Amino acid sequence: FATLWINFIKTQEENLLKKIKKKGILDIHDGRSLTNLYQPLLQKVENIDVTGYSLTGFLNQSLQTIKRRASESNPIKVRILLVDPESEASKKQESIEDQSPNSYKTACENVIRNLGNIPGVEIKYIDHALPIMIYRLGNRLFTGHYSANPQSRSSSTTTIEIDQSGDLFEEYMSEFNSLWNKGKKIC
Repeated sequence: FATLWINFIKTQEENLLKKIKKKGILDIHDGRSLTNLYQPLLQKVENIDVTGYSLTGFLNQSLQTIKRRASESNPIKVRILLVDPESEASKKQESIEDQSPNSYKTACENVIRNLGNIPGVEIKYIDHALPIMIYRLGNRLFTGHYSANPQSRSSSTTTIEIDQSGDLFEEYMSEFNSLWNKGKKIC
């Protein structure tokens, strides 16, 4: 009986690993601020797609690399999708994350001021809530939910790392593209 049980468990584990691989899940990380993973990817990617409410962390991590690559005639194609800071969705998330009023507006203006005139960078606003974070760096995609706890990037938020070879990559990129097509161009 023990041998049958061990074989059953082994088969179940193998099936689960096959499903995980088919979906493209590479890793599951604690938290959102994964600079040690993002920085090496930023140096070589051709495309970045990112969603957010303030994107302060993204700006701090990527500004110099995006500027440098643009000045070297090797610009990264960057699509930034921000929740309009004047929208109810943004104000609600600002409250959930315990941010001071208009902090998202200031952060969005900072993103636009710093990145808006760089070749290859496009920025759009949407006016509804984001259920998930999407941060695509070339053939890798990082995603996770928005927490109801204050400051989701420093809370117990989990980030899933997905490779382009899996089904989930296309699903999330389809979601991003749908939101992008609905967005209002800022610059």
